[in-house]
Amino acid sequence: MCKVLVVLKSYYYRWFTGKISQIYFENKQLTQVIKQVFQKNKNTYGKPRIAANLKRQGYVVYRTRVDRIIRKEGLRSNTKRRFKITTASNHGY
Repeated sequence: MCKVLVVLKSYYYRWFTGKISQIYFENKQLTQVIKQVFQKNKNTYGKPRIAANLKRQGYVVYRTRVDRIIRKEGLRSNTKRRFKITTASNHGY
């Protein structure tokens, strides 16, 4: 069966026995929380800020896990560039 479906044996047996890992459900919950934090802050928070925010809320997460979830969901922060003065008008010409 695994050769026909091109699936690892461990995946097949996990599906067959009906066991879904605890991490799967935690990631589902974290995904919802990350989306809420991201939208609450007007899509400006990136991975470090979201991870810090989650830690303040009591979640035990690392930036790599947050990074993986954010990439999977396709969330990208929208940052505006600061205005930079390019003309030196304070001269004596």
